[in-house]
Amino acid sequence: MTLIISKYKNILDEKYIHRVVTANQQLGIDIEYINNLNFPMQLEANDNIIADDLDVYGRNIIVQDAAFKAFKKMQSAATQDKLDLRILSAFRTVEYQQGLILNKLKKGQNLKEILSVLAPPGFSEHHTGRALDLTTTKLKTLTSDFDKTEEFAWLINNANNYNFYLSFPKDNQYGMIYEPWHWCFKK
Repeated sequence: MTLIISKYKNILDEKYIHRVVTANQQLGIDIEYINNLNFPMQLEANDNIIADDLDVYGRNIIVQDAAFKAFKKMQSAATQDKLDLRILSAFRTVEYQQGLILNKLKKGQNLKEILSVLAPPGFSEHHTGRALDLTTTKLKTLTSDFDKTEEFAWLINNANNYNFYLSFPKDNQYGMIYEPWHWCFKK
């Protein structure tokens, strides 16, 4: 844990780092792997709101206020173009991220494969409250086929106008799979 604390001690609270390290160790993810990640540790937002909307699963959307307001404007503009953007996932705690990975491990999936799809606890943009996994009522799931939708084409051309960017394009620098559904709001 000393190595990871020294790497992030000027940026993050030691209690948070301890939570991240503990969550990763419980999953069998070692410190060396964490220290060699190509993307930064993400601070868990503590000033999120519960939005006045539900995700596609009927759950409350917990998100940063500015990100949600920008999404609603973007969604409204897409709706005017007869397109349907929906939130599938938003804020996640470190422990929630840990649970997602644990569920995949229990199903027999390989940890290396899982970590190409899910960031380890403490490193997901979802912790910031600014990342949104988007879908349409046509799909309602996370699939690379989202990039075949009119909604995705619209996002590529318009999301930046609302301060959103595609975090994990094809062949991204982070080694994550292509995630056409994952859009993050710029601060």
